[in-house]
Amino acid sequence: MFVGPMPDLDFPKPTTYRRSRRRWRTWAWSFGTATLVGAYYLIEGWLFDIQGARGTFVPPSRETIAMIVPWWLTWALLAPVAIRFMASHPIDPRARARTVGLYIAAAAGFAFAHGTISVPLWLAAMDLPPARGFGAFSTPLRVMWLTILRSPTAVLQFLTFAAVYHAVAYARALHERELAASQVQAALVRAELDLLKARLEPHFLFNTLNAITSYIRANPTLAERMVARLARLLRGVLELRNEQEIPLSRELQLVDEYLDIQRLRFGDRLDATIEADADATSALVPALLLQPLVENALHHGLERRPGAGRVLVRTRRDGDVLRIRVEERAVNSASLGTLEVTPEESLVVVTNGNGGTGVGLSTTRSRLAQLHGAAQDITLLTGPAGSAVDITLPFRIAPSIASLEATDA
Repeated sequence: MFVGPMPDLDFPKPTTYRRSRRRWRTWAWSFGTATLVGAYYLIEGWLFDIQGARGTFVPPSRETIAMIVPWWLTWALLAPVAIRFMASHPIDPRARARTVGLYIAAAAGFAFAHGTISVPLWLAAMDLPPARGFGAFSTPLRVMWLTILRSPTAVLQFLTFAAVYHAVAYARALHERELAASQVQAALVRAELDLLKARLEPHFLFNTLNAITSYIRANPTLAERMVARLARLLRGVLELRNEQEIPLSRELQLVDEYLDIQRLRFGDRLDATIEADADATSALVPALLLQPLVENALHHGLERRPGAGRVLVRTRRDGDVLRIRVEERAVNSASLGTLEVTPEESLVVVTNGNGGTGVGLSTTRSRLAQLHGAAQDITLLTGPAGSAVDITLPFRIAPSIASLEATDA
C-alpha cells in the first residue's frame, strides 16, 4: 500500500476544469445565439432583395451581406465578454441608480468596441473609396463617425441582451433555490420519519417482552415458543431499518407474525383474521404502520374485556385510494354497533401494567401526514361492542413492481 505524500502530478484541478468547460460552453451558446440572430436578419435582408428584384430569385446582395454579417459576427465575438460582465454585476434593487448608470456606461463601452470592429469589416466588404480631404485620417474618421451613428442601436441591443440574461439568471437562481429548499424539506421530513419510526420499534419490543416475561414462570413452554416467534418477527423488523415504506404484503406478513405471538398469549380468546384484496397488496405503506394499531386494539379491547375477542385487519383498493381498517370487537357481537368518531388522544398504548404511556395514534397520524400531507386520513371509531381505525392513503406502488406489472401487461 502506498504511504506518504502523493507525487506532484500535473493534473488540472476539478474546479479549474469545470470553470474552463463552463467558459467554453458559455462562449458556444453566446456565439451560436448571435449567429442564429444574424442568420435571421440575413434571410430577412435577402427576402427584401428578392422583393426588390420583383420576385426574381437572386442571391443575397453584397450590401445585405456586408451590413448583416459583420454586425452580428462582432456581437458573437463580444458576447462572452458581455456575459462575463453581466455575471459579475448582478442587478441590485437596493442601488438602482448605481446599477442603471453602470449598465448605461457598459452599453456605451460595448457599443464603441462593437463599432471599432464591425465598421472596418463593413467598409472592407463594401470596398468603398476613401473620403476626400482628410488624407491618412480619412478611414479612422469614417470609422469613428459611423461608430457614433450606429451606437444608439448597439446600446439598445446590449441593454436588451442584459435584460434577457438577467431574466434567465433570475429564473435559474429561483429554480435552484426552490430545489435546495425542497431537498432540505425532504431531509427534514425523512429525519422526522426516522424519529417517529424509532419510537415505534423499542415500544413494540418492550411491550412484547413484557408479555413474555409474565409467562416465564407460569408457563415456560409457552414463553419459549413466544420468544422463538419474537426472534422471527425481529428479524423481519430489523430488515426495515432503512426503509420508510414497504409493500402492503410485507407489512401484513409482519402483522401476522405479531398476531402469532398474541395467539399464543391469548389462546382461544383471540380470533385474528387478515383480509386483503389481491390488487391492494402491492401498495406502499409506512413500515410498521399496522402493528401499533393492532396492539392498541388488543389492549383496549381483549385485555380489558372478559371473554373472547375478534381482531380483523381488512385492506382494499378503491381506485387511486388504499383503504385499511383495523377493528376489534367481542366474538359474540355480529357488528361494532353504532360507531362514533373518537379523539385520537383517548387511544394511547401503555407500556406496562401500571398505566405508563407509550406510542399512540398520534404517532401514526404524524407519520402519515409527513408522507402524504392532506391526501391521507386516519379516524378512530368506537362503539358499544368494539372499536375500529380507518386509514385512507394514496395508492402508490414501488417503481420496480410497476415496471413488472407493465411488462406482464
